[in-house]
Amino acid sequence: MMIEARTAFGNVIFGEIVITACWVIWTSRNRLIFDNNPCNMDNWNTRFKEEIGLICIKVKPNLAGSLYKYLE
Repeated sequence: MMIEARTAFGNVIFGEIVITACWVIWTSRNRLIFDNNPCNMDNWNTRFKEEIGLICIKVKPNLAGSLYKYLE
């Protein structure tokens, strides 16, 4: 299923998007369990965009350009 999803997505940034989404889900879960801080979709989306922005600093320039386009 992941291979099919990557093919359908059609961009080299698929892995970064999936890993970042999993990270934000994990940290949101931890905030709910340990800090009793509920998460809504707007909050999750904001945190996801912040994390992608941080990744753009670390990746190769060609990937950063694709990630910036994805955020738009």
